[in-house]
Amino acid sequence: MEFEKTERFYRAVLPGGEYWKEDRSLSSAAFKDKKGLSTDRQMGRAHKECIAFISRRLRGSIVSVSYENCQEIEALVKYDPVTENIFHTVIIHSAESPCLTKAQARNLAKLARLDYVTKK
Repeated sequence: MEFEKTERFYRAVLPGGEYWKEDRSLSSAAFKDKKGLSTDRQMGRAHKECIAFISRRLRGSIVSVSYENCQEIEALVKYDPVTENIFHTVIIHSAESPCLTKAQARNLAKLARLDYVTKK
């Protein structure tokens, strides 16, 4: 399945901890996962619909990156639907090494857009 350059990938990020810096900007830790970065793809839905869908299932603030952002950092995007989530998509470094590199995670954190701030 193809991705549009502007298609967004949404991720819930828990408040506090290592995911946020003191200045309240996003930390690269929010984009590190040994199995690859689990996200929900936009897939033609309106922005508000994407936020509502992920908020029903996961806690935390919601950030997003575009497919073009992923291309900029040379990450691979793999559509990976699961029974409970047809929008599930994984952002990975490579097929052999799914975890994003430190540089990829750092750059993705800088490019990410904060779409929804959780109410504590």
